[in-house]
Amino acid sequence: MTLRILLGAVLTIYSSPVANAGFLSTNSDPYFAAGNWTPTTNGGDGSGTITADAMTLVSNNANGAYKYVRYSITIPANIETLSFSYQWSTTDANASLDVPSYIIGSTTTFICGLDVRSCTGTVTNLDLSSQVGQQFIFDQNSLTGAGGRATLVISEVNGVIYRAPAPATVYVRQTSNLTFAQSLYGSDSLSDPDGQLRKTVDQIMNKYGSLIK
Repeated sequence: MTLRILLGAVLTIYSSPVANAGFLSTNSDPYFAAGNWTPTTNGGDGSGTITADAMTLVSNNANGAYKYVRYSITIPANIETLSFSYQWSTTDANASLDVPSYIIGSTTTFICGLDVRSCTGTVTNLDLSSQVGQQFIFDQNSLTGAGGRATLVISEVNGVIYRAPAPATVYVRQTSNLTFAQSLYGSDSLSDPDGQLRKTVDQIMNKYGSLIK
Protein backbone atom coordinates (compact mmCIF):
# COMPACT_ATOMS: atom_id res chain seq x y z
CA MET A 1 0.00 0.00 0.00
CA THR A 2 1.36 3.44 -0.94
CA LEU A 3 0.38 6.74 0.73
CA ARG A 4 0.62 10.04 -1.12
CA ILE A 5 -0.15 13.56 0.19
CA LEU A 6 -2.09 15.69 -2.26
CA LEU A 7 -3.31 19.17 -1.19
CA GLY A 8 -3.55 18.10 2.41
CA ALA A 9 -5.59 14.99 1.66
CA VAL A 10 -4.41 11.42 2.01
CA LEU A 11 -4.76 9.36 -1.15
CA THR A 12 -4.56 5.60 -0.66
CA ILE A 13 -3.45 3.51 -3.65
CA TYR A 14 -3.71 -0.27 -3.61
CA SER A 15 -1.58 -2.33 -5.99
CA SER A 16 -3.41 -5.36 -7.40
CA PRO A 17 -1.63 -8.70 -7.59
CA VAL A 18 -0.58 -9.86 -11.07
CA ALA A 19 -2.94 -12.53 -12.41
CA ASN A 20 -1.63 -15.96 -13.35
CA ALA A 21 -0.62 -15.82 -16.98
CA GLY A 22 -2.03 -19.30 -17.66
CA PHE A 23 -0.67 -22.35 -19.43
CA LEU A 24 -1.58 -21.13 -22.92
CA SER A 25 -0.73 -17.64 -24.07
CA THR A 26 -3.68 -15.61 -25.28
CA ASN A 27 -1.86 -15.29 -28.63
CA SER A 28 -1.26 -19.01 -29.08
CA ASP A 29 -2.88 -21.33 -31.58
CA PRO A 30 -5.39 -23.50 -29.65
CA TYR A 31 -3.66 -26.64 -30.94
CA PHE A 32 -1.33 -26.33 -27.94
CA ALA A 33 -4.11 -26.19 -25.34
CA ALA A 34 -3.66 -28.19 -22.13
CA GLY A 35 -5.94 -31.03 -23.20
CA ASN A 36 -3.85 -31.85 -26.28
CA TRP A 37 -0.67 -32.88 -24.43
CA THR A 38 0.06 -36.53 -23.63
CA PRO A 39 1.61 -37.52 -20.26
CA THR A 40 4.15 -40.36 -20.07
CA THR A 41 6.39 -41.86 -17.38
CA ASN A 42 8.68 -44.87 -17.20
CA GLY A 43 8.11 -45.65 -13.53
CA GLY A 44 9.03 -44.17 -10.18
CA ASP A 45 6.86 -41.93 -8.07
CA GLY A 46 7.13 -38.73 -10.08
CA SER A 47 3.97 -36.95 -11.17
CA GLY A 48 2.60 -34.55 -13.73
CA THR A 49 -0.44 -32.29 -13.89
CA ILE A 50 -1.65 -29.90 -16.53
CA THR A 51 -4.44 -27.36 -16.15
CA ALA A 52 -5.51 -24.09 -17.69
CA ASP A 53 -3.02 -22.41 -15.35
CA ALA A 54 0.18 -24.41 -15.82
CA MET A 55 1.92 -27.68 -16.59
CA THR A 56 3.75 -29.09 -13.55
CA LEU A 57 6.24 -31.98 -13.62
CA VAL A 58 7.64 -33.37 -10.34
CA SER A 59 10.59 -35.75 -10.50
CA ASN A 60 10.86 -39.26 -9.15
CA ASN A 61 12.51 -39.67 -5.74
CA ALA A 62 12.22 -43.44 -5.30
CA ASN A 63 12.02 -46.73 -7.14
CA GLY A 64 15.11 -46.52 -9.29
CA ALA A 65 17.29 -44.26 -11.39
CA TYR A 66 16.68 -42.67 -14.80
CA LYS A 67 12.94 -42.26 -14.29
CA TYR A 68 11.20 -39.42 -16.07
CA VAL A 69 7.92 -37.53 -16.20
CA ARG A 70 7.01 -36.06 -19.59
CA TYR A 71 4.35 -34.24 -21.56
CA SER A 72 4.46 -34.47 -25.35
CA ILE A 73 2.65 -33.17 -28.41
CA THR A 74 3.07 -33.86 -32.12
CA ILE A 75 4.53 -30.91 -34.02
CA PRO A 76 1.80 -29.98 -36.53
CA ALA A 77 1.97 -29.02 -40.18
CA ASN A 78 2.45 -25.31 -40.92
CA ILE A 79 4.07 -24.74 -37.51
CA GLU A 80 6.21 -21.63 -37.34
CA THR A 81 7.49 -21.09 -33.79
CA LEU A 82 6.95 -22.16 -30.19
CA SER A 83 7.70 -20.14 -27.05
CA PHE A 84 7.16 -20.82 -23.33
CA SER A 85 8.00 -19.65 -19.82
CA TYR A 86 9.44 -21.90 -17.12
CA GLN A 87 10.16 -22.09 -13.39
CA TRP A 88 12.31 -24.86 -11.94
CA SER A 89 13.76 -25.76 -8.55
CA THR A 90 15.12 -28.83 -6.78
CA THR A 91 15.68 -29.98 -3.20
CA ASP A 92 18.32 -32.49 -4.35
CA ALA A 93 21.76 -31.78 -2.89
CA ASN A 94 23.19 -32.47 -6.33
CA ALA A 95 21.14 -30.26 -8.66
CA SER A 96 22.72 -31.72 -11.80
CA LEU A 97 20.90 -35.02 -11.20
CA ASP A 98 17.44 -33.52 -11.84
CA VAL A 99 18.00 -31.16 -14.77
CA PRO A 100 14.83 -30.32 -16.79
CA SER A 101 14.81 -30.29 -20.57
CA TYR A 102 12.75 -30.09 -23.73
CA ILE A 103 13.14 -32.67 -26.47
CA ILE A 104 12.51 -32.24 -30.20
CA GLY A 105 12.64 -35.56 -31.99
CA SER A 106 15.89 -37.08 -30.73
CA THR A 107 17.53 -33.79 -29.66
CA THR A 108 17.53 -32.87 -25.96
CA THR A 109 18.12 -29.32 -24.74
CA PHE A 110 18.61 -28.51 -21.06
CA ILE A 111 16.36 -25.73 -19.82
CA CYS A 112 18.63 -24.80 -16.90
CA GLY A 113 22.35 -25.03 -16.25
CA LEU A 114 23.85 -28.05 -14.52
CA ASP A 115 25.10 -26.13 -11.49
CA VAL A 116 21.98 -24.24 -10.34
CA ARG A 117 19.29 -25.19 -7.84
CA SER A 118 16.59 -23.03 -9.40
CA CYS A 119 15.96 -21.03 -12.55
CA THR A 120 13.24 -18.95 -14.16
CA GLY A 121 12.99 -17.65 -17.69
CA THR A 122 11.56 -17.95 -21.17
CA VAL A 123 12.41 -19.80 -24.35
CA THR A 124 11.27 -17.77 -27.35
CA ASN A 125 10.59 -18.43 -30.99
CA LEU A 126 11.85 -21.98 -31.37
CA ASP A 127 11.75 -22.62 -35.11
CA LEU A 128 9.94 -25.94 -35.53
CA SER A 129 9.08 -25.59 -39.22
CA SER A 130 11.49 -28.39 -40.21
CA GLN A 131 10.30 -30.73 -37.42
CA VAL A 132 6.74 -31.45 -38.54
CA GLY A 133 5.56 -34.84 -37.31
CA GLN A 134 8.20 -35.08 -34.59
CA GLN A 135 7.35 -35.09 -30.89
CA PHE A 136 7.93 -31.97 -28.78
CA ILE A 137 8.45 -33.05 -25.16
CA PHE A 138 8.82 -31.36 -21.79
CA ASP A 139 10.94 -33.66 -19.62
CA GLN A 140 11.73 -33.81 -15.91
CA ASN A 141 14.21 -36.62 -15.31
CA SER A 142 15.81 -38.04 -12.18
CA LEU A 143 19.17 -39.71 -12.68
CA THR A 144 19.33 -41.32 -9.23
CA GLY A 145 15.77 -41.39 -7.91
CA ALA A 146 16.99 -40.17 -4.52
CA GLY A 147 18.22 -37.08 -2.68
CA GLY A 148 15.21 -34.83 -3.27
CA ARG A 149 12.67 -33.83 -5.89
CA ALA A 150 12.74 -31.29 -8.68
CA THR A 151 9.69 -29.37 -9.92
CA LEU A 152 9.31 -27.90 -13.40
CA VAL A 153 6.43 -25.50 -14.12
CA ILE A 154 5.62 -24.50 -17.71
CA SER A 155 3.30 -21.62 -18.64
CA GLU A 156 2.62 -19.03 -21.35
CA VAL A 157 2.99 -21.58 -24.14
CA ASN A 158 2.70 -19.72 -27.43
CA GLY A 159 2.55 -21.82 -30.59
CA VAL A 160 2.32 -20.03 -33.93
CA ILE A 161 0.76 -22.02 -36.78
CA TYR A 162 0.07 -20.58 -40.20
CA ARG A 163 -3.64 -20.85 -40.93
CA ALA A 164 -4.61 -20.09 -44.52
CA PRO A 165 -7.60 -17.75 -44.63
CA ALA A 166 -10.86 -19.21 -45.86
CA PRO A 167 -11.39 -18.54 -49.58
CA ALA A 168 -13.63 -15.58 -50.24
CA THR A 169 -16.96 -16.19 -51.95
CA VAL A 170 -16.91 -14.67 -55.42
CA TYR A 171 -20.13 -13.93 -57.28
CA VAL A 172 -19.88 -13.66 -61.06
CA ARG A 173 -22.75 -12.39 -63.17
CA GLN A 174 -22.89 -12.36 -66.95
CA THR A 175 -23.30 -8.77 -68.12
CA SER A 176 -23.68 -9.07 -71.90
CA ASN A 177 -25.50 -11.16 -74.50
CA LEU A 178 -28.27 -11.99 -72.04
CA THR A 179 -31.70 -13.25 -73.00
CA PHE A 180 -34.68 -11.66 -71.31
CA ALA A 181 -35.07 -14.63 -68.99
CA GLN A 182 -31.38 -14.57 -68.06
CA SER A 183 -31.62 -10.88 -67.23
CA LEU A 184 -34.56 -11.42 -64.92
CA TYR A 185 -33.21 -14.56 -63.27
CA GLY A 186 -29.89 -12.82 -62.69
CA SER A 187 -31.31 -11.30 -59.52
CA ASP A 188 -29.76 -12.86 -56.42
CA SER A 189 -30.96 -13.19 -52.82
CA LEU A 190 -29.65 -9.72 -51.97
CA SER A 191 -31.97 -8.00 -54.44
CA ASP A 192 -34.82 -10.50 -54.04
CA PRO A 193 -34.68 -11.45 -50.34
CA ASP A 194 -38.23 -12.83 -50.09
CA GLY A 195 -38.36 -14.52 -53.51
CA GLN A 196 -41.31 -12.43 -54.71
CA LEU A 197 -39.49 -11.11 -57.78
CA ARG A 198 -38.59 -14.63 -58.91
CA LYS A 199 -42.18 -15.77 -58.32
CA THR A 200 -43.49 -12.93 -60.49
CA VAL A 201 -40.96 -13.72 -63.23
CA ASP A 202 -42.05 -17.37 -63.19
CA GLN A 203 -45.66 -16.34 -63.70
CA ILE A 204 -44.73 -14.03 -66.60
CA MET A 205 -42.58 -16.66 -68.29
CA ASN A 206 -45.25 -19.35 -67.93
CA LYS A 207 -47.84 -17.12 -69.57
CA TYR A 208 -45.80 -15.13 -72.09
CA GLY A 209 -42.52 -17.00 -72.39
CA SER A 210 -43.16 -18.06 -75.96
CA LEU A 211 -43.56 -14.41 -76.97
CA ILE A 212 -40.40 -13.14 -75.23
CA LYS A 213 -37.06 -13.58 -76.96
